[in-house]
Amino acid sequence: MKSRILNYYFLVFTIVFVTVSAAHSQQRSEAFIVSIYDKRVSVVAPDKRSKNLHAILKNNTLTTIRGKIQTNDNLVLGYVTLHEGDSESVKIGDIGSKRKVFFQPISPSFQEVQLRVGAKAYEIPPKK
Repeated sequence: MKSRILNYYFLVFTIVFVTVSAAHSQQRSEAFIVSIYDKRVSVVAPDKRSKNLHAILKNNTLTTIRGKIQTNDNLVLGYVTLHEGDSESVKIGDIGSKRKVFFQPISPSFQEVQLRVGAKAYEIPPKK
């Protein structure tokens, strides 16, 4: 009887774990969704580039975040000020395939985050 119950719980746990893992790895969007937390930044990237590409920045901290969206050749696409719980959209547009796009937090300072088109959902710093 105990082995049946254990087998049942193991089966349920396995199904739930596989479902949650598959759902997380398949997160996609039509825009970059950049969620800023106290000690990490989470990014969900679009599948492909488009002329109307945007970055949606969400502040999930208790402080005001100031930052900018820029390219690797220092073209600033927009500045943002996000108060606690705010979100804002910045138009990136069609910048070409050779340019890289970054979100650079200015205050409080943090590591810059490259916005990679076609990447799976990722975090900076990466989970260990």
